[in-house]
Amino acid sequence: MLQGFAFSTIDKKLNVVFIDIKQESLKGIISDLASVNWICINNVDCLSITQQQVLFDLYNRNKITNAKLIIAVSSLTNELNLLKGLKICLSLAVSFTLEVLNDEQKNYYY
Repeated sequence: MLQGFAFSTIDKKLNVVFIDIKQESLKGIISDLASVNWICINNVDCLSITQQQVLFDLYNRNKITNAKLIIAVSSLTNELNLLKGLKICLSLAVSFTLEVLNDEQKNYYY
């Protein structure tokens, strides 16, 4: 779903960076945020301690720019094993939870 959002921003001629933690590292990927409109990071729950620090630094640097940061995790922020500072930052952000629909709900919505 996050990757689909990233593709839709490209269609709107916006600059987006999509990072899947399971496939690549945060370190060194984003050096200049001045031209980036959206930063999408998938599988944040898979971050190593070093990557968590990089994300925390990115979060703090991102306050200076106009880039929007969207992250995806497999559970609620307070349930994740993250560095305290990063967990606090992420818990202060707006969050949405996607629920798996049962068959009855699927039939109702589709």
